[in-house]
Order: sequence, then C-alpha cells, then structure tokens
Amino acid sequence: MHITSPPNKHFRTAFGNLIEWYDFGLYGYLAHFLSKHLLPAPETHSLVIIFLIFASGIVSRLLGGIVFSHWGDTHGRQRALNFSILIMTLPTVMMGLIPSYQTIGLLAPFLLLLLRIIQGISAGGQYSGALTVLGDANPNRRARQC
Repeated sequence: MHITSPPNKHFRTAFGNLIEWYDFGLYGYLAHFLSKHLLPAPETHSLVIIFLIFASGIVSRLLGGIVFSHWGDTHGRQRALNFSILIMTLPTVMMGLIPSYQTIGLLAPFLLLLLRIIQGISAGGQYSGALTVLGDANPNRRARQC
C-alpha cells in the first residue's frame, strides 16, 4: 500500500493563511493591552490609535500584493510565497518584544506601526501568492479550485 502525503503547495498556502488570521486575531484580542502599554494617551484615545495602526496593516496589503506578485512573476511564485510567509511571522514575534512606552517613549508606537505595515505587506503578498500557486497546481481544473 502506497501512502501519499498532501501536496506541499497546498500545505504552504494553508499555513500562510493560518498565520495571517492568527496575527490579525491576536492583534485584535490584545488591542486593549497594547493601548495601555504602548501609548501615552488616555485609554479611549489610545485604543482608537491602536485600531488605526491595525488599519494601516490592512491598507498596506495592497502594496504587498503588487510587490510580491511582480516578484513572483520574475523570480518564481513559490519563492515569493515562501518569502512572504517568512516575513509575516517575524513582525508578529517582534511585536511581542516591543518595550513599553515607559521604557522607550514614542519609539514604541512607531515600532508597532512599522511592524504592522510590514506584516500587512507580507499578508498581501501571501494572499495573492497563495491564490496563484493554487491556481497553477492543477491547470486543468482552475475554475473549481477557488
């Protein structure tokens, strides 16, 4: 009996999607904690600022889709997908290592914004790359895969 493993491309696309939604969910869940420790403003204002920083990551997904789709066309779609997944995990870990506002001042919310934008760019690249890789996996049945 021959046992086949699941296709590696499908695993990578599912893993990238899992990381993406884990990042977004974790950020939303910890928004109150982030607002208390990374911003000097009153609680209501800082929570709004935290969600605006969250929105900056979502807006930057467009740039990630453009950059990674071009890079995937020139250097290989699978390499672009792998790189975007790697870049997506690094800002998540680094967000957990940002010191509080009391320690580094205004650098704390700036680092959060920068990491969130990098995370959004990589999420945009991961999504467009995953759709392309899945579409190329079986060219005879492309319409039925999405």
